Amino acid sequence: MRLLNERARIIAVSLDDYAFRSWAHTFQSLAPVDLPIAADAGLVLPTLVAMVEDRLERDRAAVDRSARTDRIAARHAALRAEARNVVSLERSGGRWRRRSSPPRYGRPSRARIGCSPTAPRRGGPAGSGTGGPSGAFGGSGGAGLGYGLPAALGVALAHRASGKVCVNLQADGDLLYVVSALYTAAHHRLPLLTVMFNNRTYGNDEAHQEVVAKARARPVENKVVGIRIDDPAPDFARIAQGFGIWAEGPIDSADAVGPALRRALHVVKDEGRPALVDVITRS
Repeated sequence: MRLLNERARIIAVSLDDYAFRSWAHTFQSLAPVDLPIAADAGLVLPTLVAMVEDRLERDRAAVDRSARTDRIAARHAALRAEARNVVSLERSGGRWRRRSSPPRYGRPSRARIGCSPTAPRRGGPAGSGTGGPSGAFGGSGGAGLGYGLPAALGVALAHRASGKVCVNLQADGDLLYVVSALYTAAHHRLPLLTVMFNNRTYGNDEAHQEVVAKARARPVENKVVGIRIDDPAPDFARIAQGFGIWAEGPIDSADAVGPALRRALHVVKDEGRPALVDVITRS
């Protein structure tokens, strides 16, 4: 499957050809590519990049960078506008003081904790990221569970001495796959603020189950079987405390989020230790 278009050609620079010897080898088998280059990528890429840049300099018509930049900027603006509209609708509907929802939670959270415009963070609702290339670390390429906290630990480690506030907007189901990473954060005293987006379900899977149920004319109410994380609901604040992390929650009122974040931010900024705030959100 071509990720870009049918005309795109895939070049693979690696030494994988020498790693797989068995004709019956299926684990991590070689992917089909148009041009395999058996070489050390670290040695080849600098030269390859220089060649590509030289080609672009000689033929600017080969790529329209300004048009691509405009498309991305428009998409980013649309996502931010969508998130703001959700916030406005919930405020006008009188739901602001009750349980938080992810679209309206990310942006106010940044304002409440006073993050700098370049504060790195991982994940979060669409449109809630800060500006600039260092404003967000992004998600995993494979969408696998268990990526969030370990990736955030790496960002916090890289920025430990920068004075920036690193915020991990953490899904509850994702964290359950790597709970031991909390110990790593505490042991290395990484100044990371983890804010739980805790809807007590594997939300992405639940939405998928609903689509499949409708497509196959099956009972939609069964979408929660084996998906919900609420019987019993994990106490993430207590779990984090057990690993030596300052933690608070679960918080199920929007009014209580701001004060909790300020207390957590004091731990992260002034004490240089990790903190976790468990916020209950709607799915």
